[in-house]
Amino acid sequence: MQAPHRRRAVRVTALVAGALLAVAGLGGAPAPVRAVGTTPTTTTMYLPDLNPKPAGRTTDLIAIVQPAVGAGTVIFFDTSGGGSVEIGSAPTTLDPYLMGQSRATYTAPADMATGAYQLVAVFQGNDTYAGSQSEPMLFNVGPRPTTTTVAASSPHDLSGATARKGEVLTISVSVVDTGMYSPNAPLVAGTVEIKVDGATVGTPTLGAGLPTSQAGVELPTAGWTLGTHAITAAYSPGADTDHAASSTAVAFNVSLIAGPVDATGVGLQYATFYPYKDGYRDTVAAIGSRSAPASISVRIYSPAGALVKSAAVASGTGAYAVPWNGRTSSGAMRPAGKYKVVQVLTNLGGTHLTVTSYVNLSAKHLYTYTATLHKGVAAGVFTTKRWIGWEFKLPAAFAYKGLTVSVYGWTANQPGLLGAQDYTVCPWWGWDPSCVVRSTSVPTAWGWKSVTASLALDRLGRAVTVFAWAAPGGTIHAKYARVRVTYTVLK
Repeated sequence: MQAPHRRRAVRVTALVAGALLAVAGLGGAPAPVRAVGTTPTTTTMYLPDLNPKPAGRTTDLIAIVQPAVGAGTVIFFDTSGGGSVEIGSAPTTLDPYLMGQSRATYTAPADMATGAYQLVAVFQGNDTYAGSQSEPMLFNVGPRPTTTTVAASSPHDLSGATARKGEVLTISVSVVDTGMYSPNAPLVAGTVEIKVDGATVGTPTLGAGLPTSQAGVELPTAGWTLGTHAITAAYSPGADTDHAASSTAVAFNVSLIAGPVDATGVGLQYATFYPYKDGYRDTVAAIGSRSAPASISVRIYSPAGALVKSAAVASGTGAYAVPWNGRTSSGAMRPAGKYKVVQVLTNLGGTHLTVTSYVNLSAKHLYTYTATLHKGVAAGVFTTKRWIGWEFKLPAAFAYKGLTVSVYGWTANQPGLLGAQDYTVCPWWGWDPSCVVRSTSVPTAWGWKSVTASLALDRLGRAVTVFAWAAPGGTIHAKYARVRVTYTVLK
C-alpha cells in the first residue's frame, strides 16, 4: 500500500440530514440533497498537488468524507464572485490510506481558465449518511510564483562580501518555485540576467534540480574600480509557461578592496652563481609565484650601489623568472662581489610588495681532470685464493663525471668476473658476487679488462671498492687494479 499523500486540510462544516446544502456565507446557490440519511458527516478538502496549477496541466482535487460513507458523490463548486458553479464531481470510495473515511478525487482539467477560484466540496449524502460541505479553499490557475536569490564568493572570502581586485568572483543564482506546498510542481526553467552596477554581464540558463534551479557565471574583477559594486539577478521564464518571472531583482553587494600582494617564493634562484659560461650556474634568476595578478619590476645593484640592470614583467599570475647573466650589455663579466636584487610586485589594487635579496657573483669556474689510480695485489684489502679486493679513494671534486674500473689478471676457472661494489646492494663490506651489478669477465690469460662503473651506485662519497673472483673452487690471479675517474673542480 502506498503511503498517504501529505496535504493541508481546509476546515470543514458538518450538515444535518435532510437539509439543503448551501455554500454558507458565499452567496452561492444551494446544492440539492437527494438522500435522506441521518448520520452526520464532515467533508474536508485538501490542497491539491499543484496550487497554483499552471495552465495546461492537470491536478487532483481531493475531498475526504468522514466516516466511511460507502457509495456517494462529492460535487466540487466554484463559489468565487458570489456564484456557485459546478466544476466537476467524483464518487466516494473507501480511502486506501486511512480506514474509517472515504475519499473522492476529481482531476481538474488542463484547460481550466487562468484565474482565481474559491472551491467548495459538497458530499451529497446517501440513504444512511447526511450530506456535508467543506470550508472554501482558494485555488489558482496560472503561472507559479518564483523567488530569485543571488550570492557571490571570492577566493579569499567565500561569503562574497569582499574580494580583492583582480580575483575572479563566482556568482551563483538560485530560482525557487514559491507556490503553495506542491511536491509535484514542475521544475523552474528559463534564464537569469546577471548585472553588475546595472550592466549585463551574463544570461546563463538555469540548470533545473530539486528543489532549486541554479545558474552562475565567473566574473573577473581586474577592470573594476575599488569600492562597492551591486550584483543583481532577475529571472525570466522564457518558454516556461509554468512559472512567472521574479517580480524584483535581488541585489548582492561586493566590496572590492586592494588587498595584499598574493605571491610566494619571491627571491633568487641561487645564493652564488658563476657567469663563466661553462654550463654550471651561468645565470641567476629573480623568481616567485603570483596567486593573483601582479606586475614585477627587478633592479640589480653593484656592490658599490650602482644600478646595473633593470627588468619588468607584465601583470599576470603564476610563476615567473627574470634571469641575469652577470655581464654587461657588451658581454663582459662584471666584477665578483655581492650584488643586491630588489623586486617590487604591484597588484591591481596598487599595493606593493618589495623583496630585497643578495647574490654572490663568483669568478670561479669548473676545471675538468682525469686521474688514474693504481694498486698492486699487495694493496688488496681482502685477498684469498678465490677473491681479491681493493679500496680506492677518489680525488676531492666538485662533481664526478666518469668512472671505469680495471683489473690485470686471469683465471682458468670461468666464469671469472671483476667489477665495482654496488653500495645500494651491499652498503657494508660484502665480498660476494651479489654485491656487484655491473661486471665483466676476467681473461683466461694475463691481461687488462675494464668495466664502466656507476657514479651514482658504485661510489660511496669518494670510496670505490673493486674486486675480482674466480668460479667456486677456482683460483684468481691478479697483479694490479686500476680506477680511472673524470672529475671537475670549481676554482
